[in-house]
Amino acid sequence: MKPYEEQLPRPYSPLAIGASDDAREIAEDYSTWGGSLRDFFKYESAKTRLAPTPIRRLLVILGMISVRSGKGPRYRGETTRCLPGSILVTDGKTVDAVFTGTGEIRHYNWQGIIDQATICHTAVVVTDTESADGVVKAFDDSCKFLGRAPQALLHDNKPIHDELKLREHIEKTTIMIPATPARGENKAGIEGEFGKFEQAVGTIFLDDSSEDKLKKSAVSEILRAYTAGINHAGRFEFEGKSRESILRETCPDADKDRQFIEQLHADHTKKRRVDILPTKLASWALLDEGFKRFGIADCDPMGKIREWLAARFTPEAIRQGVAIFGTEWEKGRLRNNLAHRYLVKVIRNCQIEIDLRRQEELLREYAEVERPVWLQGLEAEYETLVTECVGTSPENDLAFQLGDRAVFGGLIIQRAFWEDKLKALLEKQRSKFANVCNHIRRLFETAWENRFALISKLVAWEHQLTR
Repeated sequence: MKPYEEQLPRPYSPLAIGASDDAREIAEDYSTWGGSLRDFFKYESAKTRLAPTPIRRLLVILGMISVRSGKGPRYRGETTRCLPGSILVTDGKTVDAVFTGTGEIRHYNWQGIIDQATICHTAVVVTDTESADGVVKAFDDSCKFLGRAPQALLHDNKPIHDELKLREHIEKTTIMIPATPARGENKAGIEGEFGKFEQAVGTIFLDDSSEDKLKKSAVSEILRAYTAGINHAGRFEFEGKSRESILRETCPDADKDRQFIEQLHADHTKKRRVDILPTKLASWALLDEGFKRFGIADCDPMGKIREWLAARFTPEAIRQGVAIFGTEWEKGRLRNNLAHRYLVKVIRNCQIEIDLRRQEELLREYAEVERPVWLQGLEAEYETLVTECVGTSPENDLAFQLGDRAVFGGLIIQRAFWEDKLKALLEKQRSKFANVCNHIRRLFETAWENRFALISKLVAWEHQLTR
């Protein structure tokens, strides 16, 4: 004998329309599952003889699990691309060579250098270690390759690029620009080429029966063959042309990228790149008065603490922080040489509270903008629903439809909207309260908590226990 609920006819629900018995069974199994999602897929795959992918897709459609989070968006335009030949990018990579004769493993430096716009390799230089001489050689070979000097050379922040001879040689014709620290996107082109080399070539195996120069030339030839193959290969983004042909055919305007390169050079060579608030003078005056009044100026004889606070925090936060500090100072709790640290902490906390209040104001403003958009779409859906439910079968009753949407609503505003519409309908058709409760109770596709919450509201509406 089956349980009473299983003997009842299946109620209408979004899942029941055109859904197979397997889909209904999967949804019911997952609603009562207590283990991990991975174990559920194994269990359900063995039970239904379906692959995990369609099972996951079904649960996502039903809203029972969330969609897999993909990679973060790639925001275009963060790195400005100049015309081919304007900027070269250089970096060093360690290349391993295993000599099978003696089993010796040696490490060489590949001083890679590419064109920023086309990722075309403009030179191949191999040295024992990464050095200024290798950078100069790569630069000179690239100038021969291009037929002229580039406008800028982008490099990393290694000390070798600060050597006087290197700078005197390159900066005769070309601006040297250090990459932003801890931001690999600056040199994404050359880093990507290094990664492709590791995938395509990897460790080099050589017979070490020859002399040292032959060893080094063999490594150089391998790298030259790799870069030549990439440079001459047709590229989809260049309509079938190769990187090298595009670079050689293009004759860039010498002044087109000059302003950008000069600004980039100025931004990347600043000794201190700090954003200073325009209210610094007012904040400094407040801090100066506070430090003098409470006798803690000796803790900051050079004014560095006050300068740091004034540049980063607003006068309101500093004013509040100094006031709080003053009350604690008057109580005699802070009379020591570390009192200024407490002041810094209080000012920071005050700034956080001020920012949070402003963020709350902005959130409310944006919520007011968003709310009418949701309601407009819901109102249009409601009008369509009313039209579709006129004169249809009892299973497609408007009250049942409203109940379904109230239970399955993903946002609070959606559930509240459909609940209000359902309440207004049932106040005119009070005889339907029991039927709607039975219908909601049998929506096994959703969690028990959602069904119970709506049934609780229905009972309260029926007995007029709410306003």
